[in-house]
Amino acid sequence: MDDAIYLVSGNTLYELDLDGNIKRQMALAATMNSVCYMSRQENTLWIPLSGGTMQCVDINTMQSLWVSEAFGGQSLSYVTVYNGYVYAGTAEVSINSTQGTFYCLDAHTGKLQWKYRNEEQPGGYYWGGSVVMDDKLYFAGDNDPGGTRSCGRHCLSGNIHYTKRKDTK
Repeated sequence: MDDAIYLVSGNTLYELDLDGNIKRQMALAATMNSVCYMSRQENTLWIPLSGGTMQCVDINTMQSLWVSEAFGGQSLSYVTVYNGYVYAGTAEVSINSTQGTFYCLDAHTGKLQWKYRNEEQPGGYYWGGSVVMDDKLYFAGDNDPGGTRSCGRHCLSGNIHYTKRKDTK
């Protein structure tokens, strides 16, 4: 399917040809938020949706493979897929605070592997993302007015290996 472009509008996934014509479309389990940073590997597409859910679609058949549990809030972070797991974050924004959950799902089943929510210094994962290095996942939230709090977690177990405050001064 290298001759296709995939985009989400509302609660619809569109497959377009390279000229922008709609080839196929399917209804999704929920609407997208203001942005939708999907991730694709081969014939599988992972789509973050409103309410903090993730939907996995087989783009050969345009059929849903699974929909995750809801983690609440908006799904505005980039989706990282690594070694059979999907990582993403949510943000619940109010006037005085931001909270959210960063989570890991089995890429094939959607089953939750672990989730992280910082109760001591609440913060969400608003337009953030993650990177994998040395089998550790690094991600940062919006929970520190003086900088960012980064977490390194073992990709499968979710055990925290590294936490650091980085001042922006």
